Amino acid sequence: MLCIIAYGGFQLNRIQKKYTLEKTNREITDLILMNNPLPWCAFDIQFNNFTCSFSFKLLLGMQNQQDVTIQDLYKILSAHPLSSLYQAIQDSINFGSLFCIKSTLKHSAKDIIISGQKLTTVQKNFTHKKCTSNELIFITIEDATEKNKKRQKEEVTYAQAVKENRIISNITNNIPMALWHRNSQGRIDYCNETYASALECSQAKIKTENLELFSKNDINLHALSEQALANRQASTSRQHAVIQGSRRFIEIGIHPISETFSTIGYALDISETDELSSKLSSTTSAYHEIFNTISIPIAVFDEHKNLHYYNTAYTKLFNFKDSFLDQNITFADILDDLRSRKKIPEHANFKEYKKKRAELFNNVIKPIEEFIDLPNEDTLRVRIAPYPLGGLIFVYENITDQLNLERGVNTLLAVQKETINHLYEALIVIEKNGKIQFLNNAMEKLFKVSNAKTLVNTPFKSWTSLFKDFFLDEKQHINWIEYLSTLFINRHPVNERLFLLNDLVVNWFYTPLPDGSHMLGFLNVSEEWNHERQLKAHSFNLEKKNILKQNYINQVTHELQKPLDNIIGFSNSLNQQLFGKLNEKQLNFCQLIETNIENVKFLIDDVLCLIGLDQYSLTITPQPFILQNMLDSLKDMIEPIFQENGIDFTITNKVPSTKVTGSEKHLKQALFALIKDLTVYTPASATIEIAIISHKTEQKAIVQISAPSHKQLTNNTQTLGNTIARRILDAHHTKLQQESTTKIQTLSFDIPLYH
Repeated sequence: MLCIIAYGGFQLNRIQKKYTLEKTNREITDLILMNNPLPWCAFDIQFNNFTCSFSFKLLLGMQNQQDVTIQDLYKILSAHPLSSLYQAIQDSINFGSLFCIKSTLKHSAKDIIISGQKLTTVQKNFTHKKCTSNELIFITIEDATEKNKKRQKEEVTYAQAVKENRIISNITNNIPMALWHRNSQGRIDYCNETYASALECSQAKIKTENLELFSKNDINLHALSEQALANRQASTSRQHAVIQGSRRFIEIGIHPISETFSTIGYALDISETDELSSKLSSTTSAYHEIFNTISIPIAVFDEHKNLHYYNTAYTKLFNFKDSFLDQNITFADILDDLRSRKKIPEHANFKEYKKKRAELFNNVIKPIEEFIDLPNEDTLRVRIAPYPLGGLIFVYENITDQLNLERGVNTLLAVQKETINHLYEALIVIEKNGKIQFLNNAMEKLFKVSNAKTLVNTPFKSWTSLFKDFFLDEKQHINWIEYLSTLFINRHPVNERLFLLNDLVVNWFYTPLPDGSHMLGFLNVSEEWNHERQLKAHSFNLEKKNILKQNYINQVTHELQKPLDNIIGFSNSLNQQLFGKLNEKQLNFCQLIETNIENVKFLIDDVLCLIGLDQYSLTITPQPFILQNMLDSLKDMIEPIFQENGIDFTITNKVPSTKVTGSEKHLKQALFALIKDLTVYTPASATIEIAIISHKTEQKAIVQISAPSHKQLTNNTQTLGNTIARRILDAHHTKLQQESTTKIQTLSFDIPLYH
């Protein structure tokens, strides 16, 4: 603006000099004012006259006003004696100084620049309109609104550029890689802090001395830059270099800028990344080895849907050939092969199915599960999850056996539930927290529960209160609940009986279950209890009668034994002919008397033994004796019986001189009882064989009695002789063996040999 004012003054003086001789002062002044491009006004110092251009009035909003004075200018510009405009005009009048003031028009909010100076005309007769003085103040006003806006915009843009440049500088200086710019002369004119830190010097020194990041023996960055410019394409390489005395693995990138024939480069230390990559490769190989040893089929497909990895179990699952899987096949190839070999279910639109399966690579962001029913009736569970290195991992599990087992368990549980519900015994299963988990229908009948299912999840105090009305009194109920709580804590099984109201007798048990829960069972035994009491009373009466019977038999046998002893004594006296000689017939009668007396004695012993079966245990004192002597005595006793019944008998002893151990009297009694029973069921003219043989391996003698079979004499027939013989043999720790065919039946028992 000062230039414009100075230019105006210069023009004025120049025009005055040029046209001094040719034109008047008025013409010169008019010419200057008419050619001034800015709104202007002139103020006569002496006469206070004021003149201005139309553009001046238009700018100040006074275009409709004919006469304008300096006071109007002050008023519009809010000037007063102390204002800067007023002071500037006064200084120009007094000292002739130039002035330039910035202000704002209130009515239009425009920014203006007011410039002015004092002018002195050359001719004294200078006149223009009303001005007659030769000194005036020339003022111009410039509308600087657009310039200010443009300047403000440029300032904002500059500040933003400075801010962005600072941010970019901070970013590049904090990037953990060395960055630099190499100009067209091949010199480094920029580098970041990482570059400078690697060389342990300042950025300014690097730019001044053109210091390279690496020595040319390691990496020639200048040559790489020239190569990138020559090829007009970016280049990347990885090389080893020594940095601060340490060997590092560096990735270097050079990007050419063809417009300026310069390059931008970076160097990134990837030593740790390279080590991690090696470790990752080793770890991946180890995992692959592990996957090959497990029985879970696994397949991994990369982000391009190519088969990246598979284990041996995956090959066996679908019967793949390794030559097929090693051909860098895709996921779609796998599906096509499985379909052709009928290893997957058939689909009506297989193309659409493949499309949906391929969409898994874009849609699966977290693990999912699927179930596949194969044509061979196997069921697979497939877990599909994103693979950390890209793609998807498929894990297969054959759950056919598991599903069959689950179905079997569910069926078994259903059967068990129905079985439990139809049991006569009432059952309750209680959880660890004391709540009812299950109870069967018998509970409703036994304890008259309206709806047993509503009691499920009922707390301990609530369901135990259901039994309150069945106990004899409240104390019995409280004691039982406390006892039940103790059982739940100690988990000891019990089986007891409860006597309740209305003659209700219940057998109940507690059983701890393996999962920590408890089971209670209740069985109504009221009828059994009543029957048991009646049986006990009847048994007591029978026992009293049996005692009376046994006492009577004992008395009878005793009374029989006493006269029998007298008869034996008299018979012995006759046989010894103490009262005189007897003829042959009399001697035969005496021998017959002795034989009958012996039979009566055996009969009395049998009766006593029979009485003792229920009263006491038969005890014997084993003694060694010769078995043949016992058989000879037995022969004399049984021979009259066989003759009377018309039955033949034979006794064969293959161990005649051998001694055996036992009670000779009782064993003789057992043999006599068995033979006497057989004579009842053996027809006339038949033969009973008695044989004594030795055991092949053990030190025993075997007594065998063979007789014709009889339909009424079976293994289950309990005759008097059979019962007595078994009792005696049990006391000798041996058993009576019975074998029967359609023709012959055999009785046998063992007698230990004497050592």
